[in-house]
Amino acid sequence: MAEIGCGTYIEIGENLAQVTRCQLAGFPDGQVITSAFETWEPDERVDMVLAATSRHWLDPASYPKAWRLPKPGSALANRELLPCIPWEL
Repeated sequence: MAEIGCGTYIEIGENLAQVTRCQLAGFPDGQVITSAFETWEPDERVDMVLAATSRHWLDPASYPKAWRLPKPGSALANRELLPCIPWEL
């Protein structure tokens, strides 16, 4: 994401935030905020909201916030890795 200019990353824990800062060291537009998504309030609407294997950690009451954040014509993306659930035969 950093390669295409996505600039703000939210990490709830300081340890993961520091790892993310190290990974973004070569991308000057990269900004890491240590906060819960539920309490983070951006100054303006954003180009994209991406939850990459993290949505299941969020309080469902915060889902409407994720829908309100993107600018008109922008994107809300969610990627979850679901466990393999065997089919009953």
